[in-house]
Formats: sequence, structure tokens, C-alpha cells
Amino acid sequence: MAATAQEVEAHKVLVDILDSFAAANGHVDVEEVQRQLDASLEAAQERLPLQKDFLRTAQNASNAASSNDITTSSSKSDNDADDTHQETRETDNKMDELEKVDEASLRRDIKSLEQEFAALAQNLDQVKALEAETRELQDASWRRHALAQSAAQQSAESLESLQTRIDTAHGRRLALMQTHVLNDAFCIWYDDDFGVINGLRLGRLPSVPVEWSEINAAWGQAALLLATLATEVNFSFSKYRVVPMGSASKLAKVGNERTSYELFHTSNYTFFKSSFENAMICILYCVRELGEHAEKTDRTMCLPYAIDGDKVGGLSVRIGGSDEVWTRALKNFLADLKWLLAWSSKRIRAPLTRQISNS
Repeated sequence: MAATAQEVEAHKVLVDILDSFAAANGHVDVEEVQRQLDASLEAAQERLPLQKDFLRTAQNASNAASSNDITTSSSKSDNDADDTHQETRETDNKMDELEKVDEASLRRDIKSLEQEFAALAQNLDQVKALEAETRELQDASWRRHALAQSAAQQSAESLESLQTRIDTAHGRRLALMQTHVLNDAFCIWYDDDFGVINGLRLGRLPSVPVEWSEINAAWGQAALLLATLATEVNFSFSKYRVVPMGSASKLAKVGNERTSYELFHTSNYTFFKSSFENAMICILYCVRELGEHAEKTDRTMCLPYAIDGDKVGGLSVRIGGSDEVWTRALKNFLADLKWLLAWSSKRIRAPLTRQISNS
């Protein structure tokens, strides 16, 4: 019975230690396991002498009882005494065997625990290695995530910057598309009784005797604008070709380039008077012809001052009359020219407006 109890107790110690390992969810404390094993071994070694003493005490008691039985039962036969000694020897042998069995069983249990401990220690090393590898992979994953997030942020910022630049460029493009260069190149306005083109007065009054050099330059600007408008709308004049040459511009007959009229005033006015007046009448004819072409392409287009021969708005451009009439006639001429400039700008801007609305 003593051997069976010790085996049960050793088995219980082993089960308790293994249960503590299972409760740790795989996280084994090696020092704690070693401490429990040492405690179990120490307790087993302490119990072993006690068990031996107990067995000796039981043996002595059994011997004493046997002696008392022999003394009180001296009347028994010698055969009974021999049997008693035989039983005592058998009991001693059994107790020795039990002691050996108990000690061997404990040693087997301890060896088994040591093997379990070694296996658990090996598993613990594997778990620690796996945990370190997992932590390293996790750190690498977080680093890659941080790099990807940073790259995404930089891409978003670059995209936003690029979109801003595109919007700015698109706005500038729209502004340029709606800009007509001739509007900036030729400014036609008025200054009291004078028509003005690019700051040059066209005409003269007794009270304001404008220099002929300024008037000739103004005619050169007007001739350049008219020729540019015709080229821009791909229109060819039927009778005269405008030849812009600054202050020495002229108008030449189509098909007979040798015949031309000077659109400027000279010091030898008497000799060139008819040529200058004919040039002014010819340029009026060209403005009228381009105006009629504009009215055919745009029904809303109509020159503010009608041109008929040498008259514009009912006022003649011939110099033979008064300076006031001549100056007013030239002012009307510049107004018609400004109207043609506005029509050309509208004509160019219309398809651009449709393009902008579709974009």
C-alpha cells in the first residue's frame, strides 16, 4: 500500500506541473519549472527517510507482537514458532522490496519530469525564436507601411500641386484665347473733335493746327489696320490694294500696280493734292467693301457711318472744304474702322468661346 501511495503522489506532482504549463498558454517560465522540479525532488527525498522509519517501526512492532505471542503461547508447538519466524522474514523481504520499489518509482518519475522539462525548454526556445521572427516581420511590415504612406502623401501633394498649375495654366489660356491682339495693337478713340489712333490725331482745326507729320503717321496706322483686318479674315479688295508704309503709305490699283495714290501730305501740296485726296477716297472704298463683307457674314454687323464716294456719314474727306468738316469726316472714318476691328475680334472669339464651353 505504501508504494502505491507514493506512485500516486509522484504522478500528482507531475500532473500539477504540466497543468501549470498548460495554464501559461505556451509562455513557459523556465526558472519556475526548475524551481518546482527541485521542490518536488526535495520533498520526495525528505519523505523517503520517514517512510523508511515508518517501515522499520512497523517491522519492530510486528516482531514485538510475534515475541509476545510466542511467550504467551509457549504451549504451542515448535512448528508454529517456525512458521512465525518464516512470516517475519517474508515481511522484512516485502518491506525491503517496497522501499526499493518506492525509490525506483520516484527516480523514474523524476527522470520523466526532467525529460518533460527538457522538451518544454526546447519548445520554449522554438517559441522564443518564432516570436522574435514574428516581431521582426511585424516591424518590417510597419516600416513598409510607413514608407508607403509617406509615398502616398508625397504623391497626393504632387498631384495637388500639378492640378493647381494646370488650373492656373488653363486660366491663362482662356484669357489669351479671349484676347485679340489687334485690340491691343490698335487703340482707336477720340480726343474732343479729333479721332485718334494709337495716340495720333487724324485731322486739324484752325484752333488746333496738328502737324502734318502726325496726320501722316495716323494715316499709316489706319492703312496698316485695314490691311491686317483684310488678311485676318482672308478678304481681298476688288479695286485697290492697301500698301501700309508708315507715314508714306499708299493705295495701288489692283492689276495696275504702277498707278498708286499717296496717303500722306507733302510740302509740295499743290502737286500731290489730287493724289492725296484720291488715296483718302480709295481707302474709304476699301472700308466700305470690307464692311459689306462683314454684314454678309454677320447680320448684326453694320457700319455706324455709311460711306458713299468721298463721303462718310455725309461728310466729305476732300480737303477743299473746311478743316472742321474734314476732321469730323476723318473721325467718322476711324469709327467705322473701329467697328470692323470689333467685328473681327468677335469673329475670332466665337469659336474659341464654343471651345471653352465644351472643355
